[in-house]
Amino acid sequence: MKTLATISQVGLLHRRRQMCLRPLTTVLSPAIAPSPMVNVILMAFSQDINSLKHIALMEAKMKKLSDLLSKTIEQTKENVVKKLALTYEEMEQECKEIMDGFAEGKDLVVSVMSTMGEEQMCALKDIGPK
Repeated sequence: MKTLATISQVGLLHRRRQMCLRPLTTVLSPAIAPSPMVNVILMAFSQDINSLKHIALMEAKMKKLSDLLSKTIEQTKENVVKKLALTYEEMEQECKEIMDGFAEGKDLVVSVMSTMGEEQMCALKDIGPK
């Protein structure tokens, strides 16, 4: 019967703590004073609750960040699809534009992306004559 009393004490104390009706010490009567085991279980419950709060906060921050960056993410996806969909002729035309601009003495900024040993031009900007 001692175990059943302890489990019911834990349930009562945990419900009281969650509802935040009043401090834990005022809820307890001398007849059902918590045992050390009850205190250990209550500490574990509070740590679990704090852990869940931390996880929920992180999830909320990630959701907010993804909402803020959704437009940028969509534009990046569209750009990648466009670049991957270029035909050989379009790639050759891009190369020719770079060479012609360089021959004319223009300053060009070329952004190159490299992944897994493959390099690909991802942006080209003409900043005008020298």
